[in-house]
Amino acid sequence: MNTSIENFTAVVKDAAEVAIPRTSEQPGRKALPWWSEEIKATVKRRRRALRAVKRLPADHPGKQEALEAYRALHLQYPPAVAEGLAEYFAELVAFDRYTDSFQHRIRDLPGISNFPIPVDLNNDPLNQPFPFREQGFHPGMSNGKSSGPDNIGYPMLKHLPASAKTSFLELVNQMWRENSFLQDWRKSIVIPIPKAKINTRDPTKYRPISLTSCVGKVVERMVNRRFREKLEAENRFEHHQHAFRPGYGTDTYFAQLDHLLKEAHTEGRHADIVSLDISKAFNRHGPH
Repeated sequence: MNTSIENFTAVVKDAAEVAIPRTSEQPGRKALPWWSEEIKATVKRRRRALRAVKRLPADHPGKQEALEAYRALHLQYPPAVAEGLAEYFAELVAFDRYTDSFQHRIRDLPGISNFPIPVDLNNDPLNQPFPFREQGFHPGMSNGKSSGPDNIGYPMLKHLPASAKTSFLELVNQMWRENSFLQDWRKSIVIPIPKAKINTRDPTKYRPISLTSCVGKVVERMVNRRFREKLEAENRFEHHQHAFRPGYGTDTYFAQLDHLLKEAHTEGRHADIVSLDISKAFNRHGPH
């Protein structure tokens, strides 16, 4: 058995590289998501500008002008676009972007490393190792094919043999006992998604989508399910909460809202509704 999650991930990745073909049987080539006719024309102009720079001798009076023209075109090339988007997304989640009062409150809060964890003297079921039935490789696992930085997606994990799933569960329980969490699971690949179906150079018109490790998300799902079931069993959830609960969602929320409005109308009472719209809420879930 592998001795760490890192080794387990490496073995799965190596097996996938051997068994899963990288090429498609379909003829042709899929276009890159950021490729367009405008970029194609820009690349051609950039190549011509580079050839003009190379043709001119170093002491030529027009050398500097040709070099500046080349650099201006280089700023429109995809790597420069990626850097511009990365700088914008990083600025969105920067700590100094928040108000002074909010920063002051955050600084006064104890860090997670200083959070007091009581000693479990009663062997609470919450802290026990995960049995096989709680493993995150259940049929309802996400069907997404996108992978995180470790290049391991959900389809690869779903088709692991029983022996590999058993080894994975043992490694998860080892982490659970040691109170450890891989730092690599905190990393993500950020994909900018246009908010509208138009070509734009404005980074504010893109929403960042973070792709994190699917292996890490399987572990998070296992822990979350255990905590959620305990809170549900002890009736710790507020009955008005409909988000992040099995059997609840927007349909149950609007059903309850419809009942309250009809009840107020029937009894001749006034109903007030307060809604909160957080600006750029999705953007702030970008890179960490």
